[in-house]
Amino acid sequence: MLDFYQLSLDADLNTYQLIVSIFGRLPLLTETLGQIRATGTSLIAGGNASDADRSRMAFQIDNGRTALAQFSSNIDKVFLIEPDLKTTFGSLAQDATQQALDALTGRWRICQRPCHYYPGGICPRLYLGD
Repeated sequence: MLDFYQLSLDADLNTYQLIVSIFGRLPLLTETLGQIRATGTSLIAGGNASDADRSRMAFQIDNGRTALAQFSSNIDKVFLIEPDLKTTFGSLAQDATQQALDALTGRWRICQRPCHYYPGGICPRLYLGD
């Protein structure tokens, strides 16, 4: 998409950082968080987690932290360059960053609602919550 619309060639600093944040860093962050959630759900549904499973999960969480740091750095540059965007989207970006940080620091909970789709009738999916 970036190349099709020639966004990757934008030399304007004001829009370049925004383009990098929204079309590069954010998709990587959301994909990484999705992989972490899927791996965690799989481990819970499977029962026992091996050392290899734990290592893979730690690696994915590390990737998530890196992706979050890169996104945060880029979005901070956007807000520095365009203060009006910070006024409009700053609190949303801060909330999203906090939710991602919560996900990466282990504030996951197991759903455990009754559900006929899963063996034993209990939903093993993970969600963020208190």
